[in-house]
Amino acid sequence: MPTLYYGDGACSLAPHIKLECISRPYEAVRVQYGSDELLTANAAGAVPTPSFSSLIECLAARR
Repeated sequence: MPTLYYGDGACSLAPHIKLECISRPYEAVRVQYGSDELLTANAAGAVPTPSFSSLIECLAARR
């Protein structure tokens, strides 16, 4: 299942819309900037951050 890490004040609406449009389950995880969870998913600490491997699998399954 794709995971979208997002934070307050980030531009996370477009990824949320795209995930809703593909009509597949996903997990939205609210994170704080600089948290260990976010830095594990994205070393730069940027949000929004999708988990690409599972997102690619999800998009491939849609075809």
